[in-house]
Amino acid sequence: MKNKKLLALLLAAAMSVGCLAGCGQTEVTSTETGKASTETEVVESTNTSETIEADVYEVTYPVVDEPITVTGLIVNTQGRDYSENRWVWDKVSEITGINFEWIEIDKDARSTYLAGDWEFDFIISKDWKANIINDYGVVGGMFANYYDYLEYMPNLQKLFEDFPEAEAVVREINGEIYRLPAVEISATATQIRPYYRTDLLEAAGLTVPKTVDEFYNTLKVLKEKNGGAAAWCPRNLKEDSYFGGMLFAAFGTKVSPDFDDDGTGKVIFNRTSEQYKHYLEFMNKLYEEELIDQEYLTVDSQYALGLAQAGQTVFLGDEAHSLKEADFADGVVHLGVLEPFTSEYDSTQTVLAQLPVKAHGFFLNKESEYLVPLVKAFDIMFAEEEVVEGSGLKGQSFTYGMEGRDYILNDDMTYDLVVPEGYSGSFTDYQYNELIVDNCGRATELAGYVTSTPGNGQARQLGFVSNIFPYACDNSEVFPASFLKFTEEEQAVITSKYADVEAYVKEMKNKFITGVEDIDTMWDAYVKGLDDRGLQDVIAVYQASYDRWNQ
Repeated sequence: MKNKKLLALLLAAAMSVGCLAGCGQTEVTSTETGKASTETEVVESTNTSETIEADVYEVTYPVVDEPITVTGLIVNTQGRDYSENRWVWDKVSEITGINFEWIEIDKDARSTYLAGDWEFDFIISKDWKANIINDYGVVGGMFANYYDYLEYMPNLQKLFEDFPEAEAVVREINGEIYRLPAVEISATATQIRPYYRTDLLEAAGLTVPKTVDEFYNTLKVLKEKNGGAAAWCPRNLKEDSYFGGMLFAAFGTKVSPDFDDDGTGKVIFNRTSEQYKHYLEFMNKLYEEELIDQEYLTVDSQYALGLAQAGQTVFLGDEAHSLKEADFADGVVHLGVLEPFTSEYDSTQTVLAQLPVKAHGFFLNKESEYLVPLVKAFDIMFAEEEVVEGSGLKGQSFTYGMEGRDYILNDDMTYDLVVPEGYSGSFTDYQYNELIVDNCGRATELAGYVTSTPGNGQARQLGFVSNIFPYACDNSEVFPASFLKFTEEEQAVITSKYADVEAYVKEMKNKFITGVEDIDTMWDAYVKGLDDRGLQDVIAVYQASYDRWNQ
């Protein structure tokens, strides 16, 4: 224990010095050590040469012969009270024979706490930066590698088969896994959200636009009927979400606006593409003809919301979320979601999908004597069906509780979220304060379902289900930029050069749209300006990381 404490203290000191220098990762050669083969359905352990067929082991409950008690360290990043057990985890204890005791610490005290003796069996902390995972896991070797225990986790294996990106998200640069993924699919799991007020469009005698040209003509008519005021204020215009994401996709075959795969595994940057140029030309046309609010670059959310509430803007961004029944003449929310547009450059309706995966906590203390029982218990989080008849426990439970008790799936493809009678808070309050510790695991049952409660949320969800999800690209086509992992040297390149690239992209986008710079005459200079700021070096770094992702 003294040696382990000394190592932890040395790591803590190294982290402090490293953070002063930029908190980069230590370079580690990427390997496939311990990776489970999805083609041959075998699990290879890093600790043994034995190969175990994935379908040999079947979990039985309880998972221990005699009851045991384990300690879970919760790093509180949300200001919640973890002094009381959660109902779902009480059910886990009931069927597994494992009693969970929770230790809650503030995230500011995390490094100090971890520098001491590790008197806990696992850690729940989903906001850890890559450098911390690297120092304690990849270099420090303090976390258990889930690949070594995958034979006891058939439900997690099935998740990896169904969602290969979930495995890639949690696989570290050395090929090991120290934390578990979360996969959630629901009617709000989209980042493309082109909202519009259906009542105002109908009142103007207009049909829903299907192409960029029809959208342009619709904006012209609305401006005339609006007394010269624009019917769209594209505040916070971004090309990976809301309206910007849909419009970018309309002008070509690509859906990811920044880094992307050219179709052969080669990383490209779409902000230098002809597709991006056509998108900017269209936005410049709208601006020059005053079909979008001329102050869109500087207005805040309250300004945009005020326009929407007054019925002055028809096409909306995130201000649509705040509209209430009182903002509509008949007291009924009239919100719709546009289908993806097409254009003369691309006749296919396609938009960027949102990867339903995240990397969450549940880091295992490698020195715990209860690793096998713990992984058996954690595997319940990924089950598609209840693991013990009558228990109600399955993957969905670790996000929404128990079916029939906390959430109800109706025959008409609607769902209800239920709080106990007399409970004063929202379902979200109930969910995180009473039911679960953290929403980890497999929560895919709400795919295609919308809330049964009429109002803003239902209107938006119906729009997503009908007009966005059917046109979302395949998950394999989403470039995983936010999930890629980098060596210390690679991170140094990103830190020193990508910030300048991003700033220049934003500057020139605004100048091109507003006409401060002419797109035709300045395009080549813009592309060169990106290269001068180190774009090619950044692409090379992303290429190296993307190659590891695809291994």
